[in-house]
Amino acid sequence: MLQPNIQCFIANGVKGIFEQGSYQSPGGELRELRSWPLAKPLWNPRANVNALMNAFLAGYHGPAAPFIRRYMDLMHDEVTRTKHELKYYPPTTAPFLSQPVIAKADALFASAEKTVAKDAALLHRVKAARLPVHYVMMQREKAWKRSGAKWQPSLSGHALRERFFEIAAAEKMTTINEGRSMDDFRTATRLPDRRAPLPPSRKLRIGCVGIGGQGDGVTAELATFENVEIAALCDVDDKYAARNIKKYPGRPLYKDYRVMLDKEKGLDAVMVGTPDHWHAPISIAAMQLGKHVYCEKPLAHSVEEARLMARVARETGVVTQMGNQGHAGEGLRLTKEWIDAGAIGRISEVHVWSDRPGKFWQTQGRLRPTDTPPVPAGLDWNLWLGPAKERPYHPDYCPRQWRGWIDFGCGALGDIGAGMAGWLRGQGGLTSAAARSATWRCTMPTRRSTRSTSARRTGPRRSPRRRIPIHSRSGASSPAISPPRATAAR
Repeated sequence: MLQPNIQCFIANGVKGIFEQGSYQSPGGELRELRSWPLAKPLWNPRANVNALMNAFLAGYHGPAAPFIRRYMDLMHDEVTRTKHELKYYPPTTAPFLSQPVIAKADALFASAEKTVAKDAALLHRVKAARLPVHYVMMQREKAWKRSGAKWQPSLSGHALRERFFEIAAAEKMTTINEGRSMDDFRTATRLPDRRAPLPPSRKLRIGCVGIGGQGDGVTAELATFENVEIAALCDVDDKYAARNIKKYPGRPLYKDYRVMLDKEKGLDAVMVGTPDHWHAPISIAAMQLGKHVYCEKPLAHSVEEARLMARVARETGVVTQMGNQGHAGEGLRLTKEWIDAGAIGRISEVHVWSDRPGKFWQTQGRLRPTDTPPVPAGLDWNLWLGPAKERPYHPDYCPRQWRGWIDFGCGALGDIGAGMAGWLRGQGGLTSAAARSATWRCTMPTRRSTRSTSARRTGPRRSPRRRIPIHSRSGASSPAISPPRATAAR
């Protein structure tokens, strides 16, 4: 349509043309492709637009290009066949957007995604191009179900909605169409909570993953509640978890949490008491299935994982809690009350130190072991490793010693450090952080643990002009701390 208009303008002596493109917000249906044939005919009004589009698709979508071109042709042919008069924003009830047509379009995009699955950049581009199809599916799936349509889409309900808004956010889309914001559309398409409320007579069924160490105590505490049922147990080490397994005879026992989640459909919540490197994968898998999650500290193995877990919790709407035993004790709460009340005067600096390395675990500062003892009976070593880099089993890793190795744990800063600095909760949060580790003079290629660690964090603003430095340290010897000079009380 654009090319004949441009040719008409030139034939009638028009000296310049200003063309409006995808102006509302980033994102939108094939916006990059639209920009290409919008621009090229302005330079060459006689260019072959179909050839331009094919060239762009091949360059921008790679191997997925043929499927996207077939999608474009499908839409064009259906508009022509139904003789529908296109306007700026055709309704999702338009005849060319029928359920069979959308099913074909969705299948084409599924094939396109499969073709570029190993290329993250191309895969994201294909997912963005698929947004219009998912938009129609979100708007029409209820009506199609009522009509008795037998199509079983790859995504529907909450999963479809979550993916749509995830891709739209990555594309920085702010409007769904002219005059309607993305936030308004998100609210209008909100679905009922996928979890039916529990009747008072029914107990909360909990599956416990990682029950040999800290998870043992957490499971026992959960079992004290009258409305809780320990419904399933999961641990990769039968021997280490044996004491806890005996407390709950007859409960289904699993080694792989994925098998537990697949078979125990009636679980309402999951407790995660595994080593740190497993916290995020298990918690996210449970939340995506609509299960509430209690996860022991530290929340995750990295900042990126923690942010991802928080995002999934918001998107799924499940109830979550991070276990922090120190926060439940009177000592920490009393200390926080003293600080908030100013009972100990003006705070200029905070130091937190732990000697757990060397006492609770003895591996911090060691070189990676080179001997390869046999894997103990009852331990699934591959499952214990999980997302960590593969290596032979060694008792310096498992059980209990894993906190001293950065591939599995967060050291004392992620263990007791979170609880010892707990008075900062509710005080405005941290604004910056820096960390360092001390190793031996000779850095060995096999080293994966550190002798001591420290972090300097900038705490909440206690007054309009002052922030508090917080030093967290761990190691076998206590740090030398120089007290600040006394200042007159204000």
